[in-house]
Amino acid sequence: MMLLVDVYAQKGAVHAVEQKQFDGHPMLFREVEAALDETIKTMKDTVLMFNEYLKATPSLSRAEWDQGNGDGIASAIPDSGEGYRTIDIQGVQRRAADRAVAITDQWVEEAQDEVFAINLEETGEHESYMWEQFRKEDAAKP
Repeated sequence: MMLLVDVYAQKGAVHAVEQKQFDGHPMLFREVEAALDETIKTMKDTVLMFNEYLKATPSLSRAEWDQGNGDGIASAIPDSGEGYRTIDIQGVQRRAADRAVAITDQWVEEAQDEVFAINLEETGEHESYMWEQFRKEDAAKP
């Protein structure tokens, strides 16, 4: 489930950065963006197929229960309800929107830090700034 959220979030973050930082212009190479779109389409199609399979599974299980496997032992319990949860693609997209905001903020912050460090490199203060950033990041880790 998290893979679905992450892929949708990455696409959302790319879109947000394009709007905020690139005046709506694409920031990815065409083939990279096409690959991301194809990945999303494949994942969405897979989720739809999975959900359709789960809808069909209870009737298959009931038929297996009625028929048994020849030795009097049923191979499935009808209407048990276990394992029949579908994936809510709209719910995934909602969760991804929140994650996209965090990813966008992180990308922008990292880019700003990098530009600031490059500017400091000209004044000779680059190394001390980078060490300060490293210590901050290291201290923030659990």
